[in-house]
Amino acid sequence: MKKIITFLFLSFILIFFVNEYSGTRDSGISVADEETRNEKITSDESSNNITKNSVDNEKNEEDIRDDSAREKLIDEDKIKKSNEKKADVNDLSWPKEAVTVQIMSSIDSAQQGAYFVKSEEKRPLIISLHQWSASFERYDPLVTFAIDHKWNYIRPNFRGPNKTPKAGGSKFAVTDIDDAIDYALENGNVDPEHIHIVGASGGGHAALQHFMTSTKDVASYSAWVPITDLVAWYGESKVRENNYSKDILKITQSQNNKLNLEEARKRSPLHQTTPIKKASNTIIQLYAGINDGYKGSVPISHTIRFYNKLVRDLNYDKNYLVSPEAFSELVYTQSVSEKFTPTFLFDERDIIYSKGINNLSLTIFDGDHEILPNEAFNSLLKNYDLTQDS
Repeated sequence: MKKIITFLFLSFILIFFVNEYSGTRDSGISVADEETRNEKITSDESSNNITKNSVDNEKNEEDIRDDSAREKLIDEDKIKKSNEKKADVNDLSWPKEAVTVQIMSSIDSAQQGAYFVKSEEKRPLIISLHQWSASFERYDPLVTFAIDHKWNYIRPNFRGPNKTPKAGGSKFAVTDIDDAIDYALENGNVDPEHIHIVGASGGGHAALQHFMTSTKDVASYSAWVPITDLVAWYGESKVRENNYSKDILKITQSQNNKLNLEEARKRSPLHQTTPIKKASNTIIQLYAGINDGYKGSVPISHTIRFYNKLVRDLNYDKNYLVSPEAFSELVYTQSVSEKFTPTFLFDERDIIYSKGINNLSLTIFDGDHEILPNEAFNSLLKNYDLTQDS
């Protein structure tokens, strides 16, 4: 027992001298480590060492305050970013400038809701179309761009989620979009020469179905990751075992789980007759994320095939077509060997591939099943500024 006590006493003396004369501390010691070390210093240490530790403690307290301030700023920044993104998942974040209105359908008198923003002066109008499974109530970031630039804006319902026969590219849905345009023209300060329709996914489908079947004069259509062929998408969705194939059966009033091909084609932009005069005078911008179909539900083949259809129907030179080789590479390898000058979108996304002639353009960007609001609006703003300059 005495040997153990003697051993512990000598060990204590040795540790004391090592701590007293070992020189400066490792600068990498954290605040928590430093507090633990200070707790081990005995009351037998000299006054100089106590003074030294007191200074260190004051420094540590300053460090703690600095760290706390930095953490507070980081937390505030996170909260700010979270609030900015919060609007993506619910309709509570719609700005006060966007008011809810009801628009009576001119085809069956059904009331369709919409968010509407009226500009103070005569300005362009954005018609922003909701996605496949959504209604007009899902927040749309384009509304903030419209408000900031003092544009008119409307977000129509056009029969809500595509789960009923009157939705999903029907004549009722297309007419609802026409009625929304008329409402904005009557109740806003709209420049009729600058009416722009924007949509993504199911909204892209609705935009292109409107382009192909409505007689309304629209300056531009911006369709992002659109569905253009419901027949193809039915099969693609069935293989992926998602609910979209069931939605298509519902909207086409198919029986016994067998797709109504005729009705599916009626609701598919790819299977409509191209309005040549309208297509020649309207800006048509088609966008697809290169990974869509792999990290998303709509293969980019939908966008490319629709682009090629317009090139052929408008009798443009075959060099403006997406070649079969480029098509296969883009769809099946998410890359392309065809060389062109690297460019970027407004959101600093790489453009993987692009084609276009006159007012028609195709852009395959580095992305998934998504719309880039900054690019979507700024491309409209760029075209509008050009017309004002001229």
